[in-house]
Amino acid sequence: MSDTTSIKDQLKNSSHILNAMDAVTIADAAHVNTSVHGWKRKLRQSVSDYYSKINYIVMRKGFGYISISHKDIDRAISYINNESEAVALYVIHDVIKNGVVLDVHIDHKKRGFDTITFGAPVVLSGVRGNMAVVVKTNGKNRYKAHRITTLDGKPFFVTQHKK
Repeated sequence: MSDTTSIKDQLKNSSHILNAMDAVTIADAAHVNTSVHGWKRKLRQSVSDYYSKINYIVMRKGFGYISISHKDIDRAISYINNESEAVALYVIHDVIKNGVVLDVHIDHKKRGFDTITFGAPVVLSGVRGNMAVVVKTNGKNRYKAHRITTLDGKPFFVTQHKK
């Protein structure tokens, strides 16, 4: 694929592969509420506490260590707009560790760094979706971004499925 293919397009272009896979993880969004005041601050603390338990590091067999730092989490949270994207933060490591390689970008968008995208199906609050995680690979491997879509590439929202 092109070095400018978006994460969502990578997911859509690989949906036939991801849809045939078993989900790599199951998570519940019940503890994430984007309607309360200060939700991003609370989410930031919760996700940081979660990843501190694994020292902010994920080991992918055959690839090496990938960092998911407090700074990376802060950056990701600034892009989050709903519970689906928020709860997906808690399964980044599962997608990195157990997903398939969707794409590799050399000199990603002419920004002077390379990336690799891992993808996998996940189940969030009982709803299956496809998730991609981009890892920056120059120097220290580190989490860069994630996106989640429905199986057919549309926006993924677990809140619409909550009872």
